[in-house]
Amino acid sequence: MSVARYLLAVLGILSISAHGGIMPSRSRIIYSSDNKDASIMLVNTNDYPVVVQTWIDNGEGSPDIQDMPFVSIPPLFYLEPAAIKAVRVLYNKAALPQDKESLFWFNMYEIPPEHKELTADNSVLVTMNTQIKLFYRPHGLTMTSDQAIQKIVCSLYDKASVSCYNPTPVHISVTDVQLWLSEAASVKATNEEYLIKPFGKNLYHFKDAVAPLKMALQYIDDAGNTSEHVITLKK
Repeated sequence: MSVARYLLAVLGILSISAHGGIMPSRSRIIYSSDNKDASIMLVNTNDYPVVVQTWIDNGEGSPDIQDMPFVSIPPLFYLEPAAIKAVRVLYNKAALPQDKESLFWFNMYEIPPEHKELTADNSVLVTMNTQIKLFYRPHGLTMTSDQAIQKIVCSLYDKASVSCYNPTPVHISVTDVQLWLSEAASVKATNEEYLIKPFGKNLYHFKDAVAPLKMALQYIDDAGNTSEHVITLKK
């Protein structure tokens, strides 16, 4: 099996929320301050070549954001169908918190080729920007997301809300929250944002009043895999 086909097969089992043709080899980048850089492989799954621009921001989706502590190399390149490119992420040593993890976003902006036989009146150039999380972990922070999720504390906030506190220095990438109302019935939170920041709280809302037995949180671990953690709520 070729390298390209192998990477495509790996990407097929990764849990990533990307809809563009440029696919990363994993759904997050963990940048340890003890390393010189971090790298990620990108593959073009389109049946046509594209120009790819990469950059890091705070989630704005704009390469014009100034004074970012990370850069991606190369920032611009051409990629043929099924071709693979390694992109390095470098830290410029700008001041960042040393007592907790910091969150940034790695962007992959793809531009398809223009068809010369088409005109501006009968064609639309469709571009796509895909983002994945970039976590910076300072020196001495060795806790993983699997360890952090074990420390989370959740309790009923009101009749239709549950508050979850993260007492750790690591982000917990929660993707789904289910309350078990009985052995056979559950209800899903209506939040748009599930992430719980270091030493932070998130309030999960439900449509109706609930009297849950337990709470199940789906989260993404450091390897990009989806796991589940079940806890008993505190009163």
